[in-house]
Amino acid sequence: MPVGCVTCYFVRHGERIDHIDNTWAQRAQTPYDPPLTNDGHMQAQRTGALIHTLEQNAASSTQRTEYLVLTSPFLRCVQTSEELCRGFHRQHTQMHSSLNTEWQVAVEPGLCEVMSENYFAEPVPDSLIDQRISDIASKKVCGNMAYDTTYTQVKQELPTYPENFQDMMARFVGTLDYTTSRQIDEILAQAD
Repeated sequence: MPVGCVTCYFVRHGERIDHIDNTWAQRAQTPYDPPLTNDGHMQAQRTGALIHTLEQNAASSTQRTEYLVLTSPFLRCVQTSEELCRGFHRQHTQMHSSLNTEWQVAVEPGLCEVMSENYFAEPVPDSLIDQRISDIASKKVCGNMAYDTTYTQVKQELPTYPENFQDMMARFVGTLDYTTSRQIDEILAQAD
């Protein structure tokens, strides 16, 4: 009988405002941190509903499933996480699902996008990480999920600026490898 499993869904953020409004960055206090558009919120909700369907098809009715959403500290990514959860739970309610679920969120700077001069005119301040954690803990964003205070970040700061694509891929793969290994270790420890 299997002890448990870890299923990973890799989701990119929904549509961001600066991709449809060319003047947004000029007016923004934090032009490096655009929010989602209304369509971006809906895209993420639909993706959350799809994840529910995939999970419902894979789960037994008595299985308790915990979801740890690791998000980049950028607002569009945190908003995407919130909407994934909203879409998942909306589908859960509509289907009268038997899945027993709990969602938690944690900020993982190792998952942020490439810190390239092509995307950022200057380095993004590391204070973004603590600001986003504070926003989540105070329920300004991700009000539908608890912040996982037990999660230890793989990276405690944003990547060095500028960063090339190969360095970003190595960081991203290393972060994913470490976090999935840790999740598997936790499952095995609980089984003992």
